[in-house]
Amino acid sequence: MRSIGAAAAGSVLFFLAAPLVVAGLVPGWLSGWKMSAPLLGWSGFRFIGGALIFAGIAVLLDAFARFVRQGRGTPALLLGAPALFAYATVVALAFHLFVRFYEEPTLRERFGPQYDRYCGGVRRWWPRASPWNER
Repeated sequence: MRSIGAAAAGSVLFFLAAPLVVAGLVPGWLSGWKMSAPLLGWSGFRFIGGALIFAGIAVLLDAFARFVRQGRGTPALLLGAPALFAYATVVALAFHLFVRFYEEPTLRERFGPQYDRYCGGVRRWWPRASPWNER
């Protein structure tokens, strides 16, 4: 059985790799790290958005704490559960198929040669060591 220390370390790594990236870094990159005008011009949406973020953080932290205390770690490949590996494979395949057969053709139709140049400089699933720059 895994120790609580190992479970905590795994949970921290998973927390940094998943929710922080998906709910933090990606939205930041998409927004250019700049705050736009309030949605539909109503500043009340900012309050609602902030409240939802804080509520979500509380639930997320509670879930990770429970993974450590009760489950001895996050559900990950290191648990050795074939069902989790199968699930991850299905999700990854679904993402790949969506990108390959919907998103890329839609972007190619919309942007044409500019998108083709972009695809020539940026790989589909592997990050670049340096930013891509069309020059």
